Amino acid sequence: MNDWLADPDAPPNWLDQLDINIWPTVFVPISIRYETNRAEVFYGTLAARLAEIHGKTLNVDPASSYRDEVIEYLDLFHECERCCLVVIDGLDEAAG
Repeated sequence: MNDWLADPDAPPNWLDQLDINIWPTVFVPISIRYETNRAEVFYGTLAARLAEIHGKTLNVDPASSYRDEVIEYLDLFHECERCCLVVIDGLDEAAG
């Protein structure tokens, strides 16, 4: 992991080069090794960051569907005519 993060071409490093004042960015790494490949972890992470961008508090409820929250937050960008860059690294490792 350290070698990957040290690589200037790794997604976390090229994301640092973006002007986040133009578009807010979301980076969601998916990894079997670090057990971030489960749907509830992926959607929970994505929903939390999208909520933060919109200035909202994510409803942390085990019964709620983070997938639905993600869809709702992404729809908000369309409604307010804003853009957001979502980078998902390791999608081929996703489970579920």
